[in-house]
Amino acid sequence: MKKTLLVLLLLVMALLPQTLQAQVEAPFKTTTIVNGEFAKGTVWYTMQIGASQHIISDNGTADKIALQTSKTDLEAADLWCFVGNAESGYKIYNKQAGATKVLASPKDLSANTGGKGSRGYTYCCATQSYP
Repeated sequence: MKKTLLVLLLLVMALLPQTLQAQVEAPFKTTTIVNGEFAKGTVWYTMQIGASQHIISDNGTADKIALQTSKTDLEAADLWCFVGNAESGYKIYNKQAGATKVLASPKDLSANTGGKGSRGYTYCCATQSYP
């Protein structure tokens, strides 16, 4: 009896992290990229950052994103999607830039135009979604 109970307890402990992880749901809908294109039905989000809630837009070929406005006309440059999952992580893509350019920041933001987030990365949040 004790041996069976111990085996059952070990089995539950081994499966519990996987069960809990499977129940974690992202606060946004993810998409996939197939043949260099975003999947049909991709949900697009606007993202804002900072106390002024500036819109994060595609920076084209610039080496930084200029935070200039807190309003959007929902142009492709202002729309972002998420690819990935909770286990492997997520990547954020811009609709205008396409499926080959991931939103990223350097590990160390030492200039006064950026801020240092947790572990050297800055973060932004999805605020609205658009089909």
